[in-house]
Amino acid sequence: MTTIFKILLVFLLFTEIFFQIAVLAMAEEVPWLDKVIKTSNLKDTRSKENFYFLGDSNTYGMGASSPEYSFPNLLQGFLKQHHIQGNCINLAYPASNSYQHLKALLKVNPKDSIIILQSGMHDIHQFKFRYLLELESGFNKMFLANITYLFNKQAMVHKIQSLILKRFDIMAQKNQLKIVTMDYWWQNEVKMHIHNRDTLLTTEYLKLGGFFENRNIKSEYISIDKLHLNDFGY
Repeated sequence: MTTIFKILLVFLLFTEIFFQIAVLAMAEEVPWLDKVIKTSNLKDTRSKENFYFLGDSNTYGMGASSPEYSFPNLLQGFLKQHHIQGNCINLAYPASNSYQHLKALLKVNPKDSIIILQSGMHDIHQFKFRYLLELESGFNKMFLANITYLFNKQAMVHKIQSLILKRFDIMAQKNQLKIVTMDYWWQNEVKMHIHNRDTLLTTEYLKLGGFFENRNIKSEYISIDKLHLNDFGY
């Protein structure tokens, strides 16, 4: 090998090592998760059907006068009213992304439960390149194998979303979960993922109505910020 080739090889090797160490060092926790867990009813999950809600401000209940009007709490009230044993755990947080929702689910590690996701709206603004390296495996985990994504944010976001879907699938199979997606969650990625499944997966992805995509919602159901629902809307 020529000297130039050796120098280039050493440079690429050190570059790869540097970025892999950086990914490990900058592994991101979910800053709001502990706070959400403390205020949820996670302790009451035994001998009941458990529903875990993951999402952003709409699932959180932003715009309502009280948390009791969020749709996870409304479902809890419905179950109680009809004497159905069920526990609704709201792990949503405003402006959170699907990477954080995956992290939250992994930390809580539910089993034999239903997971309801309303996620994806904030991905394009919040996703980072290191998420891709963290979620990939094998040769695909290498920085040099993914360098083109540094110059194409939209492609990077779609790739990370696809990897997150696979992680949800693996967890669903392992922990006997049923996963349901709601409305504006990355619908194209979901459809593509279902069509191109190459492993035995048990997750069911469903689209529930189109409420949050409906631009003609009556004004009396919209909160003062014009972005979220109010008590009547939820």
